[in-house]
Amino acid sequence: MSYDVHFDRRLPPKECWEDGMDAMDAMEYAESIDYTDADLAAWGRLIPLIREDLGQVEVSEGPPSWDISHGPTGLQVSLYEGRWTASVPYWAHGRQAVHILKTLYRVAEIVARETGTQGQDLQLKQPVAKVINSPSAGQRFFDEVAQQLGGLSY
Repeated sequence: MSYDVHFDRRLPPKECWEDGMDAMDAMEYAESIDYTDADLAAWGRLIPLIREDLGQVEVSEGPPSWDISHGPTGLQVSLYEGRWTASVPYWAHGRQAVHILKTLYRVAEIVARETGTQGQDLQLKQPVAKVINSPSAGQRFFDEVAQQLGGLSY
């Protein structure tokens, strides 16, 4: 279970949430989504940029999935079957969750800029660009999971 941001270059920046999600759902049923030269070029730019921001990260490259993982936050950026995602596990709650969301949104901005996509916060159902300055809005999802797990965090 994770807090997720999805990216898609096929969505115009002003498109409404529902239309964007419908377009993404339709793509899920496509027979295959190929990696483009632009995806692979963006991947090459993202690794050093994310390292510069987060420090040490683990990188796994090769079809069908390319991943950048940051151990301390659990943040993962992935390119899987032509789709970009960024996610963090619900390891924290309270102020620590806000800190992790700030990190997720900061990295999501980098991914969006380098891939020419728009990030969508799937929990808040808003573009990342609209929620980036209010990471506490997503804190409630972390707090709910912590409450369900008896207040546990890692």
